[in-house]
Amino acid sequence: MIAPAPQAPSTPSELGAAVPEQRIRDKATRPPVDPRLLRFDPAVPRLLAVGALLALVTALALIVQATALGRIIARTFLDGASLVDHTAMLGLLIAAVIVRAGATWLTQLLAQRTSAQVKSGLRRAVVARQARRPPGESEQDTGALAAALTDGIDALDGTFGGYLPALLAGIVVPITIVIYVVTVDLTSALVLIVTLPLIPMFMVLIGLAARVATRKRFSALTALSSQLLTVLQGLTVVRVTRSAPRVGTAVRAAAERLRTTTLETLRVA
Repeated sequence: MIAPAPQAPSTPSELGAAVPEQRIRDKATRPPVDPRLLRFDPAVPRLLAVGALLALVTALALIVQATALGRIIARTFLDGASLVDHTAMLGLLIAAVIVRAGATWLTQLLAQRTSAQVKSGLRRAVVARQARRPPGESEQDTGALAAALTDGIDALDGTFGGYLPALLAGIVVPITIVIYVVTVDLTSALVLIVTLPLIPMFMVLIGLAARVATRKRFSALTALSSQLLTVLQGLTVVRVTRSAPRVGTAVRAAAERLRTTTLETLRVA
């Protein structure tokens, strides 16, 4: 996800200024959702609002599913009830499963459409901003800019398709379940309140490690993109000076660094 700069831009052309490498790497004090994305495209706040509503539907369906399953098991083993006695609970259980599946599908569909819309808008904004610059006055290396416009912006797929839905579900679902458990059993609710914060704590630790690995990978990708572009631009000079073996060794070394950092990122993630 693109990190916030000290002065948040409010127009598409200004948002393009956030793409350069030095700003992408500055993520130390980033909020959960970049405020510039909220202002850049109305589809983003719409995703958050509808996603929160779907997360609430998922939480309620999960409660109904757990309650129906618990009653079926209790009546079967404690009261010796037969399958016919569970007709109502089985219907409720199936309905809850269908509702959960439908809410999940709608969330993913909305996330994919939002991601495609925002990525397209970002690319248009950055390209338009670069096109207005005089030749040779770009504030960023061309290879780094190409990497940001491709893999950098494509990384938003993970933000909209995975991070934001998980963030909303991680907030709405536990709160809904705790509120329900409070009405059923206060002791169990207290246990949940004490133990639930441990999950985000471990997620934060893993996320910090993944952030370091991701930065290394993006740096290696940027270096390789810049090196390949430089080689292509000076291909004639390379042939004339017969330095192809040396240049090939340097490119292979950069590719190996990218391979290594990618594997490190996958291990952490």
